[in-house]
Amino acid sequence: MGITKIRVSEDDFDPGIEIDALIKASPEAGGVASFVGVVRNHNDGSNVTHLTLEHYPAMTEKALAGIVDRARARWDVCGVTVIHRVYRW
Repeated sequence: MGITKIRVSEDDFDPGIEIDALIKASPEAGGVASFVGVVRNHNDGSNVTHLTLEHYPAMTEKALAGIVDRARARWDVCGVTVIHRVYRW
């Protein structure tokens, strides 16, 4: 089953370091898939200067855990790291 790390945080992180840690923790893995998302600077012809998102970290972590559970049910997943970074204005 491998490791599962889910974190919702305001702290900055280095995706490369996280991927390296995942590979070291799951040496049996044959591949790594990653996604790093950012907010675009425009939408429908208007500039995007910020997003407002209300969330409750525990609920967000629970929802992310549900996504991980569905992925594990569908594929042979060795390890998972999910980091959802939020920024407080």
